[in-house]
Amino acid sequence: MYASDQPLTLHAALYRIAEETVSGSDLPTFYAAMHSIVAQLMFAANFYIALHDAQTNTLSFPYFVDENDPPPPPRPMVKGLTEYVLRTGQSHLVTPAVFRKLQEQGEVELVLTPAVDWLGVPLKVDDHVLGVLVVQSYHDAIHFSETDKELLTFVSRQIAIALTRKRTEAALRESEEKYRSLFEQAPIGIYRTSPRGRILDANPALIHMLGYDSFAQMALRDLETEGFAPPYSRTEFERLLQQTGILRGHEAIWQRRDGSSLIICENAHAIYGADGDVLYYEGTVEDISEQKQAQERLHILQRAIEQSPAAIMLSDTQGNVEYVNPKFTQATGYQPEEVIGRNPRLLKSGETAPAEYARLWQTISSGGEWRGEFHNRKKNGELFWEAASISAITDPTGRITHYLAVKEDITARKTMEAAERQQHALVEMLRHIAALINSTLDLNEVLDRILGNIGRVVPHDAAIIMLIEGDLARIVRSAGYADMGLTDEALQFPFVVSATRNLHTMLTSNRPLVIPDVTAYPGWIVTQAGHQARAFVGAPIRCRRGIIGFLSLESREPGFFNTTHAERLQALADQTGIAIDNAQLYERVRAHAAELEARVAGRTVELQAANAKLQELDHLKSQFVANVSHELRTPLANIKLYLQLLEKGRADKHTQYLATLNREASLLHRLIEELLDLSRFDLGQRSVALTPLDVNLLIQRLLSDRAALIADRGLTLQTRLTPDLPTIPADQAMMTQVLTNLLTNAMNYTPTGGVITLATQLRSNSEHDWLTFSVSDTGPGISPRDRMHIFDRFYRGDASRTAAASGTGLGLAICQEILRRHDGQITLESEPGRGSTFTVWLPLSLSRPHEV
Repeated sequence: MYASDQPLTLHAALYRIAEETVSGSDLPTFYAAMHSIVAQLMFAANFYIALHDAQTNTLSFPYFVDENDPPPPPRPMVKGLTEYVLRTGQSHLVTPAVFRKLQEQGEVELVLTPAVDWLGVPLKVDDHVLGVLVVQSYHDAIHFSETDKELLTFVSRQIAIALTRKRTEAALRESEEKYRSLFEQAPIGIYRTSPRGRILDANPALIHMLGYDSFAQMALRDLETEGFAPPYSRTEFERLLQQTGILRGHEAIWQRRDGSSLIICENAHAIYGADGDVLYYEGTVEDISEQKQAQERLHILQRAIEQSPAAIMLSDTQGNVEYVNPKFTQATGYQPEEVIGRNPRLLKSGETAPAEYARLWQTISSGGEWRGEFHNRKKNGELFWEAASISAITDPTGRITHYLAVKEDITARKTMEAAERQQHALVEMLRHIAALINSTLDLNEVLDRILGNIGRVVPHDAAIIMLIEGDLARIVRSAGYADMGLTDEALQFPFVVSATRNLHTMLTSNRPLVIPDVTAYPGWIVTQAGHQARAFVGAPIRCRRGIIGFLSLESREPGFFNTTHAERLQALADQTGIAIDNAQLYERVRAHAAELEARVAGRTVELQAANAKLQELDHLKSQFVANVSHELRTPLANIKLYLQLLEKGRADKHTQYLATLNREASLLHRLIEELLDLSRFDLGQRSVALTPLDVNLLIQRLLSDRAALIADRGLTLQTRLTPDLPTIPADQAMMTQVLTNLLTNAMNYTPTGGVITLATQLRSNSEHDWLTFSVSDTGPGISPRDRMHIFDRFYRGDASRTAAASGTGLGLAICQEILRRHDGQITLESEPGRGSTFTVWLPLSLSRPHEV
């Protein structure tokens, strides 16, 4: 190239650079144009532009034309010639000699194919180096001069300015394209509105969110008057925005085109003009309706977990606790802060086998569900049972993230199950013992078997079996008392039941008794010094005949026995009662059988007499039925008759008719009541209600009621009552009935002008101290034959058949039944023609109350 041509060429080059700068071409086109311009100034067959990225400190080659080397990829900074220009910020013309010198100085290294001449100039704007523009020659005939260097340096400054502008324009276009792409494709709504509420712009997501088909439709919406659901409004939006100039995370309820509502989360800011007025508002909108619904469901789920009746525990994959609900705290006593971050092994009681824990972890770590029970320990040390379901929680990829344990306190159920098992075992044991002790009828063997098996039912240190004889309880079997400090002699003495509080309590209550500490029990009898008993449990031995004895156990440990022991002992005592009763019955039957065998010959006559007696009793019964039938028919017939007279008879005699009806009804009532009384005694439906009874006072009250009636019959009444008699335990109603029956009989069988005498007295014999009262009359008396049967049921003597007095033959039988239940008796003294005396004998104290 000639020097005379350069100015013209340079001017043209600068013009073209300016022209390319303002054109709309892209950067690759711009780089090619710059290559073309430089090629018009000098040899530029080998031309490239290298740009430096200061952030990454790398070198890229956006334009590279070379006859030897292909375009290199971006690379880190090395010691090439291009980097040397960048480091120095100066233009360099490098010949092979210069390159060797620089290489020797350590400034450069060979990177690309070595050139004959290499000319590189910095692309510099002000003092900032953007990159390097390079031309190079591989031919010995083509060289660059200093003039070329100066020319290329000058041109490179213009190219650098043009390149900066083109890169800025490209970045702006890219930014606008990205913004528009983001605006159009954003999944959330983006808008721009005027301060007066006119919608200036909205992206498709917002248009679709609000139910419009196009922006043109949506632009018709006036935000000042529509689109906000109460209590939200455009005014509230502007107020909040004006406070800070920016709105973040603002939640509101908007309305769609069809009137439906949605919950949105909005971010917005105001764009101000130079005058400080708001030009427009820009913002983003996200539909969070589903998120809010999910949050509400989550809140409901959280409340359900918090209020769950089951204990819930969440742990990480290592088993460390991350969450527990209130039921967990209630069940274990541990507060959340005491367990979170710790392993659930703190609940271990040591009663679950390690193999079970291994099976648990193997199951849940493989994604399965483990179900089982734990016997764990609470914070206070108390053991409790839990039914647990433990399973894995996985993320969408199936990876286990947590473990969930749902536990239910089943302590009450386990306790019940254990009690049922114990009860079943007890029933089976009692069945076995019952079969054992009832498999023999030998009383001694029965007692030995009871004593030998009682420890299987209730643990103890010592045991005794007592049988009752009257008011005495005798020890018939004992075990363990030698170790308790009692000698055999101390066990030989009988106990007076009524004077021994624990025995008397069991007898009267008919229930077992537990004494936690005998030293604190009033009335405990210490049979011998050194007796080590501290706790006691006893049970009455019951059978069909009542209470026949006691099973009693003792322990050295205070409070050892409880109500469960008492119930078990009572169950055994009831089986014992059956076995002893059977054995005693067998003994009696066997003794009786032996007696019968010895007396069978002599009894033949007696049996014949008895047969005659039975025939007579059968006759008496038939006669009684006939008498009862007659006695029933007579008042019934009279009642029927006088009912007809009341209906059809004379009105002035109605009072007389009614009196007769009342008398006949009373007679019928008495007959029926006597029959019912005997029936109640036979069926065991009448019990004795003992109260202190003053017999003299009872007689005086009865005679006060009957005195007028006795006088009307022309009879004389005499009393010989012993003063200051003690009260006796008796049923006042029953004693009244006895006295009434005897006095009525005396009145019925004593003729006019006769005398009836009532007397009371204290008497004694070898058995008891007695209080007696007697009723004597001056009637016809009772024959010896009748005296033998006078207390038999259905029996009426010769006097009753010949006398005008009516009767059923039941009154004296009822009196005898009543007195039997008072441990008393009734006796008769009589001679024909000289009257009769009936005497009632009542003990001053009862050995035991009789209940029928």
